[in-house]
Amino acid sequence: MSQIAQLQPSDFWWLSGHETGRDLFVGVEHHHPPTDDEDYYSMQRFHSVGAGHKLSRARKHYRLDFLNQWRSLCNNTNVYRTLELFASDKGQSEVLGPFLVDIDNSNWKDGYEENLGDALAVTCTVVEFLSKHWKLSERDLRVFFSGRKGFHIEVRPEALSMAGSVADQLKLSAEKRQEIIEHFGTRNNIVSSGGTLIDPVYGDRFDKYKLKHPYIRLHGSWNKWVGNDGIERARRKIELSLDKLSDSRAEEICAQAEKLE
Repeated sequence: MSQIAQLQPSDFWWLSGHETGRDLFVGVEHHHPPTDDEDYYSMQRFHSVGAGHKLSRARKHYRLDFLNQWRSLCNNTNVYRTLELFASDKGQSEVLGPFLVDIDNSNWKDGYEENLGDALAVTCTVVEFLSKHWKLSERDLRVFFSGRKGFHIEVRPEALSMAGSVADQLKLSAEKRQEIIEHFGTRNNIVSSGGTLIDPVYGDRFDKYKLKHPYIRLHGSWNKWVGNDGIERARRKIELSLDKLSDSRAEEICAQAEKLE
């Protein structure tokens, strides 16, 4: 049985037939539930398993099926994997994916406040754009609620003819993201009057197309944080049905994401 077949739900659904047969490696990440005022870059993050099965900050690459163990070690909470996949445990990155449209809405007012209704409306507009303008079918994309601030749209790179080196894939991904931005009549990250933005995951030509967000939250995992009121909250990253997306309400999505598996 291949590594991919052992992963349910598969975080690697987007790999091409050729890529699923390869022995690929991935990086991982975990962090504690952050507070709203905690500095993102100073937060302690773990990237491997060290002596005594304790989490370590040392960065390592693992075979793809290690994600099941990583979920278990971290209680399936605040767990991520790298967008880049690698040829070996110490090798260069060779695959990038999926193509990610990361849609967020958060405004600071004594803690983050999310306008998920606005983020959902932007998500529906992007899905419509991908279907009509890029001619993508339902098998080419999936939509997820990230658990707190917004939504992830994942697209099969093969459906966008993304190939070549990872540097080539990064450049094309940034250009594709810019097409989506310009569909909203802007060249800025914020694409709605409600403050929803499409994160610049892939950078741009001014920073040589470097991954600004190298990790993606694992499917079905818990997004846990501590509000400024000191209360710990958690919602899962859940997949949304494409055919029911336009009829969904943010409140219903949140309620579903808060349910135990």
